[in-house]
Amino acid sequence: MSRFGYLFSLACGLCAAGYVTLYRLDDYSESRLIELAPLWVAPAAFGLAGLFALRTGAKSPLVFSLLATLLAEVLLVAFILGVFPLL
Repeated sequence: MSRFGYLFSLACGLCAAGYVTLYRLDDYSESRLIELAPLWVAPAAFGLAGLFALRTGAKSPLVFSLLATLLAEVLLVAFILGVFPLL
């Protein structure tokens, strides 16, 4: 995947997060916002990891990006299930 693809993915994730946070925050309940989090975390993590992999010269930036995205989603779920209820 090219640098443009990773930038596009990162931009989509950040735009989705910005849209939900800036324009639709009052329209959604807290539980709905939590349900929407993976939809913007995944593309943002994929794009950021891909750009990092390209910058560091990783052998397979796509595999690195996919693994980083998986890790980001696992950490998000762990936070939502483990830490968030305690707040």
